[in-house]
Formats: sequence, C-alpha cells, structure tokens
Amino acid sequence: GKGVINFNGSAAQNFNQSGALVNDVDFNINNSAGVTFSSATTINGTLSLTSGILTIPNGVTVTIANGTAIGGSAFGATKHINTQVGGATHGFFQVDNMSALGAYTLPMGNGTLYLPITLTPATLSSFSVGVFTGITEDGLPNGTAFTAGKKAGVVDAVWTINRNSGTSCDMTLDWPASLEGATFATYTNAQIGISHWDNPNWGTSVGTGNNTLNTATRSGVSVFSPFGVGTTPYILPIKF
Repeated sequence: GKGVINFNGSAAQNFNQSGALVNDVDFNINNSAGVTFSSATTINGTLSLTSGILTIPNGVTVTIANGTAIGGSAFGATKHINTQVGGATHGFFQVDNMSALGAYTLPMGNGTLYLPITLTPATLSSFSVGVFTGITEDGLPNGTAFTAGKKAGVVDAVWTINRNSGTSCDMTLDWPASLEGATFATYTNAQIGISHWDNPNWGTSVGTGNNTLNTATRSGVSVFSPFGVGTTPYILPIKF
C-alpha cells in the first residue's frame, strides 16, 4: 500500500508511466544528471527533489493529487522543475487540493535558471503552472518578443499560472538578476509589481517588490495566466 520510486542514477533518466499507480507511491528525484517524466503522471504520495532537475516536456502534465508540499528544499538553479516549451505551449506542473491560507512553493525553472512561484490560496484550490524565459507580447512561448526597449523595464520571463479550482490567491514570483532589464535593475521596491496579460495587452503592474531579493508579490489575484514582472504606477513626491 505504500512505496517509493527512487531516481538515483548517474546518467539522465526517463520515466514513462504505463498504467495507473495504485495507492500512495512517493517519488524521489536524486540524480544530478536530471530526470524527465515523458508522460502524464499523477503522484498520490509525495514528491521530493533531493538532487537534480525534474523535466516536464511540452504537452505533459505532472500532478500532485493530495496537495502535499514538495520536499527537498532549498531549491535553486540545479534543483527545480523545468517545464519545457514547444510552439506556443509548454509542460505543466499541477497541484490539486492545495490548502487554503498556506503558502505553497512551486520550485519552477527553465532547466538553467530558477524562477519559483509561491501561491497562498484563499480556499482549497488547484493550480497548473509553468515558466519560460523571453517575455512576449501575447504571454505565450515563441510569441512576438518584446523589443529591446521594452525588455529594459521588465524581467525577461513569463509565469503561466492557471487556476483549475478555487477562488483567489496571493502570489510571489522570484527571478535571477540576470533576467532584469537595465532600467528595471534601478527600480526601487515601490516601483516593482506583477502584471497580468489582459488580452490583447499586458495590464498594469500591481503589488510590491524587493530588488535585492528579486521578488514581487501581488495580493488577491482572481484572474489568471500569464504573468510578468515590471514597474508599477507611482507618483513622484512634489511640494507646492
């Protein structure tokens, strides 16, 4: 009734699930060369990232069914979940039964850079997420790229966050300094926020940020996918 699948090879490993996994089977990624889940997989136990990168190919969704936290922190550039892109889509990592009012860290990245998402849902929720670098006008992988001038004022990445069930949530996005545009790197914390792609344009950036820790937080989000990080509207202090 209980088991663990350990991926602890020394060369890259591939997992292609065939048939249903019965009962609570845990998955432990412990391979510095990386592990790829090449087919849709539902984990009823726990997922731990002990070492290496878990790759989810384009068109594949890996799901944690019971909302358990991902083990193996601290995560980073060499230990995260990589959702690969293909055309206008990418792979997804999904968490069902995410508890209300508890911060849940999704250790996402692109296989090289660490771009985590932290969600705090207002009610019991389910979310599917993915990230890619190279911000686009339509918020999709391989879409029309921002011009160099536009990229100067943003973080050059897109976080795709889809709500499958639930209401609203608070979100925090993290990024490495290497993705900051030249202008963005000079912003004060009050000038940093999270923008939602409102179709057909990116909306106003809202929230607060930290240009030392490279984080941005937006509260009470109820409309989802995709998101980027840029400058918030701000008022210069003046005196008459």
